[in-house]
Amino acid sequence: MKRWGAALACGLILASGLTGTAYAAEPQAAAAAEPVAAAAAEPTATPTTPQPSPTTACASLVEGHFGRLAADQIGSGTIARGETRCHAVRLTAGRHFIQFTGFTALRSATLQNAQGATVCTAPPGYQWECDVPAAGDYTVVVQNLRGPTPVDYKVAVTSEDPARCTTRAGTAWNAAPVRIPAVGVEVQCVRFTGSAGERILAYSSSGRIAIRDAADQPVCTVPTERNAPCELAADGLYRAISVAEPGRTTSEIQVRSLSPVKGCPTVRPGKFGATPGDRSAVRCRTLKVTEPGTYFVGTVDATGADQTFVIMAADGGLPCSTSGYPYVDGNTCTFTAAGSYTLIIDSLSSRIWDAPFTTTFVPYATAPGCTTISAFGLDEPGKRGRFRAAGQVDCYQFEIPDGLETHLVYPAGATGAASPLPRVYGDDGTLLCSSLDCPLSGSKTYQLLLTAPGGATGDYVFALRRNAISESCRPWTPDVVAQFGRDRFTNCFTFTPDKNGEMDIAIERLSGSNTVDAVVDYGAGPPCDIGTATTVTCPLQTVLTTTLVLTGQPSAARYRITRTERGETPPPPTDPPPPATCGPVSSFSESRYGPLSADQIATATVPPGKLGCHPIRLTAGWHTMRIDGPPLPGWGFVRDADDNVDCLLQRGRLFSCHVSATGDYTIQLSNASGTTDFSYRLVATYRDPADCTTGISTAWNAPAVRLPQSDPLESHCVRFDASAGEKVIGFAENGSVEVNKADGTPVCGFPWRSTNPPCELTDGGTYTASSHGAAGKDSDEIQIRSVTAPVGCPVVEPGTPSRDPFSDVRCRRVTIPAAGTYEVRAVSESGEQRSVVALTEQGTPACGSNGTVTDSRCAFPAAGTYTLIIDGNTAAIKGGAFSATVAAVE
Repeated sequence: MKRWGAALACGLILASGLTGTAYAAEPQAAAAAEPVAAAAAEPTATPTTPQPSPTTACASLVEGHFGRLAADQIGSGTIARGETRCHAVRLTAGRHFIQFTGFTALRSATLQNAQGATVCTAPPGYQWECDVPAAGDYTVVVQNLRGPTPVDYKVAVTSEDPARCTTRAGTAWNAAPVRIPAVGVEVQCVRFTGSAGERILAYSSSGRIAIRDAADQPVCTVPTERNAPCELAADGLYRAISVAEPGRTTSEIQVRSLSPVKGCPTVRPGKFGATPGDRSAVRCRTLKVTEPGTYFVGTVDATGADQTFVIMAADGGLPCSTSGYPYVDGNTCTFTAAGSYTLIIDSLSSRIWDAPFTTTFVPYATAPGCTTISAFGLDEPGKRGRFRAAGQVDCYQFEIPDGLETHLVYPAGATGAASPLPRVYGDDGTLLCSSLDCPLSGSKTYQLLLTAPGGATGDYVFALRRNAISESCRPWTPDVVAQFGRDRFTNCFTFTPDKNGEMDIAIERLSGSNTVDAVVDYGAGPPCDIGTATTVTCPLQTVLTTTLVLTGQPSAARYRITRTERGETPPPPTDPPPPATCGPVSSFSESRYGPLSADQIATATVPPGKLGCHPIRLTAGWHTMRIDGPPLPGWGFVRDADDNVDCLLQRGRLFSCHVSATGDYTIQLSNASGTTDFSYRLVATYRDPADCTTGISTAWNAPAVRLPQSDPLESHCVRFDASAGEKVIGFAENGSVEVNKADGTPVCGFPWRSTNPPCELTDGGTYTASSHGAAGKDSDEIQIRSVTAPVGCPVVEPGTPSRDPFSDVRCRRVTIPAAGTYEVRAVSESGEQRSVVALTEQGTPACGSNGTVTDSRCAFPAAGTYTLIIDGNTAAIKGGAFSATVAAVE
């Protein structure tokens, strides 16, 4: 079982109070946080520095206290760009919060004493903590450096006097709310009773809470690393302190105990197809696991949007989570023992959750309600179902031989409940895919789970087919008729051409009023997509089994399809040309990660019609073969001493090769089809994981780790740790990264097919990431960043103008309040627009086919927290600070 103890220790480093760091609302690496905490805890007066003259006399301000503020305790003003405003205030000695609304990073703010010396300087953000050394008269000075003009703002200076923290708060999960009216500059404090060893979680409207003990000593700061619980050291009274959130009219703090857990609605194992009945806004559920095994667990809000959660055992262990460690993609959780477990929704956030949600809790293998179906659905009646409420999960079970691919078909134009969201699982509960096309292997029996998009209700019908569809289709003759009815909305026909050329296809409706989508599938390569057209011309190729698939609606209709072929029967094959022979022969030595020596580089110029042949002794395992020069114009081989081929090298400059056994080999690079000389330098690098000794963090704000480079043919590597199911994304100087298991086995590469999607790491443990030198560089850098457990991303709040400080951390976290279209922009300090990729908590695209925001618009599918990656569609390292804006489109 995974525990949160180490993460909690990291969180304690932040416990000097609510710091003013720009990342205060998001977990961050301890190394990055420590200096910020120290700066907040030990402000010192500095010599008087010149200040711009205020345009008016300083407005009067009264020191505030915890809770609701009086009118004279809230300063306000309007400030144009380049102007300065000030507020005179008499303060008591001790810690204070100074908080603004209106603008953040584009302003400068200081607290000065009566002599004009700076006592505290504001870091980026809209609030900061300042230790006032002595009672007396002070001035808050604020400048609008580069912000919008004009800016309306509010400001308050609040004393943290523990004696003024008198409001009591319960620690049960269904305890009454503790709220105060707010305008965005208040500081709220509640008292609660805790016990030694008690683990608590805290939430507030702003998501930033400081926990202090009865002696006013810091205990922890929320959010902690990975949002772990805070463990109390002794019995007694504690205080939870939080700042108000600008833009909200109330401020609330919740303190919730995990030892013991009280007040959570109870959920017992149910069945597939049932309507969830536990709708409640209480943030937790008590799951009653009656026997060990794998269960399906899902949480949706009133709109049907999936919500992230974590499941905790009574001893603090984490069986599974959809939002952090250990990450489980697919909503299946394996419980090793019967008992009571606690589910906590929105577990990556320390903000208040007050929306009703429902929980689906079903034993995966033994639950009733799963209907057996066939995977030959195109020429069979469709399977029907009905969604009655948000959170309903329907189950269908089928069998197919190992290694085949299935395709899920809905009626043409189906939307809402008629177009359910699919997930296919293996017989052990492992999620295999969540798309219409699904390659399947490793099981005999599979389960298809369907949920309604957006909590829609209504009927649906579907067909499930193998992608080897010809085996269940009727013959496609030149003239066929397709019939549709209530139980049949798909038809398919197949044949194998005897000529190469084209075929003209005409689709004529004989009766009925529905429409039909058509596609021609060849079993290999791209299909010919007909759509709703009535006439079309498609390619014709011998050998390929050619299948026409028609998808209509489940209503009576008849269509005639005629096919006219045009082409020629191909001539019989001719004898192949004689093989090319070696031209230049030059031997070289195997290289390793890091610097290269002269004997590890083969140099050759190969004339047309010849091979470049390079004898080399290779170690068993994975190698990278790399060419410095033009791309390989033909093919290449790695041959052993008996002339057997170990690897085929196709066109390009970079190749991976797994050498089966240590021994003597020859690398052959062909210029057999070339018309000019082929000149190059070649290296063969053994990817030995033992050489990867440099460790990196997957936090987005981790410090840069540079690797020295003397030749662009060098390969470099680092190692990092990941959890099972974690998804990561990679960046490097040359824009190419490979991720390998600890034994050197390749897992994935960045970029992939001209995009840069996240890579899922199926096993927990240590991985290596390798890259290759970039031309014109004297060092390299490899970055691996987690997208399912993103640490160190600054938080951007929806709304305009943006309050996001400029930062060169490449990500942002944003909580979207409701599904819909939002404007999403990222702008550099010079005004340059940066591209943005938006991902869900599960690391899947939030908008567009690969998550890329186009035309500054993203249609977020549901409320929740998302990760924005700047220039995320490239694997190249991108520098430069930027500011992000997210705003709902009216």
